Amino acid sequence: MLYLLLTILKFLGWLLVGIIAILILLLLLILLVPVRYKFQGEYDEIKKGTFQCSWLFHSLFFKASFESKEKKYLFKMLGFTLYPKKKRRIKTNKKKKKEKQQLEVIGHLTGQEENVKKEQEMDSKREIERKEAQDKVEKITKEERMKFEEEIVIEEEKDLEEEEHPYFITKILRWIKKFFMGIKNIRKSFVGCIKKGKSKKEEIKKFLKNEKTQKAYRDCKYYTKNTILHIIPRKLKGEIQFGFEDPAKTGELLSILSLGLPIYKNNIRIIPYFDQAKLEGKLSGRGRISVGYCCYIFLRVWFHKEIRLTIKRAKKILK
Repeated sequence: MLYLLLTILKFLGWLLVGIIAILILLLLLILLVPVRYKFQGEYDEIKKGTFQCSWLFHSLFFKASFESKEKKYLFKMLGFTLYPKKKRRIKTNKKKKKEKQQLEVIGHLTGQEENVKKEQEMDSKREIERKEAQDKVEKITKEERMKFEEEIVIEEEKDLEEEEHPYFITKILRWIKKFFMGIKNIRKSFVGCIKKGKSKKEEIKKFLKNEKTQKAYRDCKYYTKNTILHIIPRKLKGEIQFGFEDPAKTGELLSILSLGLPIYKNNIRIIPYFDQAKLEGKLSGRGRISVGYCCYIFLRVWFHKEIRLTIKRAKKILK
């Protein structure tokens, strides 16, 4: 009896060790194996794009694609498609197949006469429909035709206006306005903080000149730079052609895009048009994101003494 209990406990212990080993292996795979992503898009007469990401030799795979207004999604796990779900085929037995074959033979023999009658009836119906359509066409007056043609012309003019001023350009204009309004609000809040902090000038100066705050600032800058360089695509190619009727707006957008020069460098060609409204472009890239590296940087920042102390001091001063 005791031997049986010992063997059961031994089996349970080995099972527990195996489960822990599997969990550790999964954790290491999640942390060390990177998530690879890839994207490609075009914006001109035909708007289309694809984005896909995979992990651990496509054991997990996600793909999203769109063309004009059609959107498609695909999600796979270990080679099995989880979304969209395939329609199950209904398996028929051999008896049912035989019965169907027999019914088809009987229907083929007995239904020849009925098919001939149906074809004759369909021919007569088609002739009646043709006559009715001809009568309707003849009844349409010249005034109704003119109205119909005018409506078509108005719709074509609307389409041309939408092509000349696409909705995406108006979105960009709104985004630019929001961006500059946000900068103004930040400026106002910064000025307000300065006005409030006039009474604490000496404390703020000491806080900024302190070696610990400067070290925390340098370390934060270093960590943020490394995370951005890790996340951004390593291979990037593209071309963007844009323009507004107002050349000032094109200049503003060009100045915003020039801020990203350290990221895309010479891989993306930017061609501005100052005399016409235009938006065309192609963009493709690929990269990878390691969960372990992101967690490592997060923990380094979280347990950094200087950063935590500077945040606490800044909160006390601003109160």
